[in-house]
Parts: sequence; structure tokens; C-alpha cells
Amino acid sequence: MKLKNIIALAVACGAAMVMSVAAHAATEVKVEGAYADEYGAVVPIVLNTTDTDKLSQVSVYEIVLNYDSSVWSYDSYNDPNTYGSRNPQPMGTVTTNPAVNNDGTVELVYTCSGANGFPTVSDGKLTLLEVYLSPKSDTPSVTDTDFSIGVNYVADYDGGNNTAYYGTDMNSFFTFDVTGDLGGNEVVALAASTDNGVTKQPLEYYTTTDWTDGMDYADATTTFLVAVDNLQGNDAVTDITIYGELEDGSYIPLSSLDKSDFLVQDFE
Repeated sequence: MKLKNIIALAVACGAAMVMSVAAHAATEVKVEGAYADEYGAVVPIVLNTTDTDKLSQVSVYEIVLNYDSSVWSYDSYNDPNTYGSRNPQPMGTVTTNPAVNNDGTVELVYTCSGANGFPTVSDGKLTLLEVYLSPKSDTPSVTDTDFSIGVNYVADYDGGNNTAYYGTDMNSFFTFDVTGDLGGNEVVALAASTDNGVTKQPLEYYTTTDWTDGMDYADATTTFLVAVDNLQGNDAVTDITIYGELEDGSYIPLSSLDKSDFLVQDFE
């Protein structure tokens, strides 16, 4: 299934537009790096954020892993966020709801007081948990898009306030860096499309740039953000293509920046 007209946020760029666009942030929780081993599926649940000011120390979360109950049954989990080197212990406590763990959902609640530190986002990423699933027959191949995540909230300690970042404020997103003049083309803006260019949406946000006043724009590296808002109410995969807009208003494809089979989650 292809999503149509769903891009809500993204970034603008080009040799003349860095100063005219706005910085923005995005956060998501997703399955990333799922794989099969001799026992079944290992499903890492990962927090990605460009907003580390709001999510620097994870103290609480309520999330749900969705999986196909005709293929898998719940086994257990591993919490990789530990303290101590000789005999590592978990920083916080994870609980599940055994009554529903095998109905295709694993409800996960995490609390951490900070007495032994907090799980901390590093380079915009934090593995919250790894869930283990057992196959009901032969172990099938596994991809990230076999699973999805529902999020009530993820909270930052925030000096004891435990400030929540709600799933309703999350978007599936990806970023890419642009340095230089994009192959000698005088690109003045970027656009994104979910229908192979039939319709294009301007990219109006970035996360970081090293551009400073007086610097040539083509010498700067800017990290652009494509954050996608799911308007269909169910998870789906789409291809997102990126285009450069030239000074005459025409567009050229920037295929190296495209994102294929991108999972757009609902988070509800």
C-alpha cells in the first residue's frame, strides 16, 4: 500500500535558502535492526530524536510492540540500559501485561528513578529494549517493517518533572546531509514526493547546519529533516523521492537522497 499526500514536515535547502528556512525537531520510536537467530526474532525498539534537549534522560515510557500473532508468540525481553561493569544491573524496571502478550501486542512500561543513572540518548539514538519472539512454526525471515510501535509517551527526567513526549506528537522521520552545490546544479530548494513526483511538497525544515554569516552556502553542511505525518490511521510503507528545484522552477531528481520502503507509523 502506498501513502499519498502525507508529508507534513521537511527541510528546505540550496545555495540560496539556508537562511530562509526554520530549524525543527522530530522524534519517533520504531523497530530498528530486527533479525532472526536460532531461537526466533530479536526485535530492538529504538528511540530516535533530533530533540535531545527534551529527551536527554529517559525516565518513563509506555509503548506497545505490535507483531503478527499468527507467526510469533512472545518470549521475553532484554533491557540493554544497565549500570556497573562486573555484574551489570538494569537502571530501571520494565513490566509487561502477561494477559495480552500473545495477542499480537506486548505492552511495555518502564520506570527509572535515576538512582543509578538514566538511559541516555547518544547521537540521537537510544535502544529502549529488545523483545524476543518465538516462532509458531519454522522461523521466517525478519524485517523491521514486520513490526510497528504504538506510543503513549516517553518521558524525560527533566529535573524530576518527568516531562512527557507523547506519541501523538511523533512522526516517522529520516534525515540526510547536503554539502556543496548538488552536482553543479543551481538548486534553490528541495521537495519530496510519495507519488513518484506527480505531486511535490516543499521541504521547509532542517535540524542542524554549520553555515555561519559570510560563509558560502555551498561550503556548509546542513542536515535536512523529512518527518512524515500518517493521516491514514494505519501503518504502511511508502517510497519517498527527493527533488531539487532549479531557479527556473523545474525539478531534477536527487535519487541518492530517496528513501525506499519507508515505514510510516501511526503511533496511536
